[in-house]
Amino acid sequence: IPALKAVEMQIGQKVLDAGHGDGTAIFAMASLFGIVETGYEHSPYLFNKSEIARKMLEEEGVLVEGQVELNQGNFLKVPWTEFDYVFYYSFGEDKKLGSIEEKLIKELKPGAKFLLQGLRSKADAPRLTIYQDFSGLLKRGQFTLQRFPDFGLWVFTRNTELGMPGRTAR
Repeated sequence: IPALKAVEMQIGQKVLDAGHGDGTAIFAMASLFGIVETGYEHSPYLFNKSEIARKMLEEEGVLVEGQVELNQGNFLKVPWTEFDYVFYYSFGEDKKLGSIEEKLIKELKPGAKFLLQGLRSKADAPRLTIYQDFSGLLKRGQFTLQRFPDFGLWVFTRNTELGMPGRTAR
């Protein structure tokens, strides 16, 4: 959460939690920052678990009703153009990551951020799975990178001056 404070989320901004799991991150971001969250989870078990937790948190007043929308399905099959942030927790090498990079290039709006968490320092490498390389986002000049190594978080920000593919920059 300290690293998420550093990315300056604002009340009312929209966040996609790509693969929201049991909902821990999506609920924390929504309740702490007052942001509007949309989550997609492929696993029926994790989706059901998160849906039960969402209802409980709304009943207890931790979340505002409708602040968090949970969906069961593939986050790669929904448009990302409306989101200010896309959050993805990586457990290591994942075949989806190549598709995520393509989706970011095609759909992330100027100024929006891709929050990639789960990365660790090289000192942790012997205990971790190898992570896919997202440096392609930087090579194209469409993104800048801010690292928070103590929190295992990389923040890729879509450059505003380049605009989106197929659109003319101002």
